Amino acid sequence: MSREIVLYYGTTAEHIRSSSWEDAQTVAILAMTANAFREDKEAALASGMKGHLAKPVDINLLYKMIFNAL
Repeated sequence: MSREIVLYYGTTAEHIRSSSWEDAQTVAILAMTANAFREDKEAALASGMKGHLAKPVDINLLYKMIFNAL
């Protein structure tokens, strides 16, 4: 999920986490964004995302994040 989407729509990850969906607490939500500051990562994690990856994407780090999130 793009961090910009979260900024635009509010706390989308929090909305998903608080929903009644069966897997709402466990579904992997990863932020992929051009915003690479520590505050951006902290905001993404605080909103319920399981990871934050700044662009340009390091493919090995992406695979590691996906593996760890699942």
